[in-house]
Amino acid sequence: MIPPSAQPPRTQTPPLGQTPQLGLKTNPPLIQEKPAKTSKKPPPSKEELLKLTETVVTEYLNSGNANEAVSGVREMRAPKHFLPEMLSKVIILSLDRSDEDKEKASSLISLLKQEGIATSDNFMQAFLNVLDQCPKLEVDIPLVKSYLAQFAARAIISELLAKLQDREWLTELFQQSKVNMQKMLP
Repeated sequence: MIPPSAQPPRTQTPPLGQTPQLGLKTNPPLIQEKPAKTSKKPPPSKEELLKLTETVVTEYLNSGNANEAVSGVREMRAPKHFLPEMLSKVIILSLDRSDEDKEKASSLISLLKQEGIATSDNFMQAFLNVLDQCPKLEVDIPLVKSYLAQFAARAIISELLAKLQDREWLTELFQQSKVNMQKMLP
């Protein structure tokens, strides 16, 4: 028999049911594949958004195709914080046009709300932005306040805005003011 020091070293066999490890003390890290890069463009800047809005609105007011305008706005992928400025642009672009075009602009804003692109709050912010610009706009459009009142009325009719008070409240307030309109007539 050969002395144990002269014998080759014995390897240990793993217990039954276990897979043998091949000289590695730990499992190698799993190689993960990198996800494919998506060609996601960043959202448009404010200036780009306003130019695109002007293009879409002008095309819509000329053609009258509301579905195309809504899809054009959707494709812009406007960030939520730019929506009021975009809606302001829609209102301002229609102010110096015909009553029919103002009606189209109102219906476009209403459609954008129905499609979930814009909200009532977005419209209210846009409307207030346009009201703030009234002194500048009055130079070019003398009846701007009247036109904005029409926008507000259409917004209430299309339920973009909700009335806070009703007709009875207005009548009561008028009677409390004790203004006699008949005495004011010529």
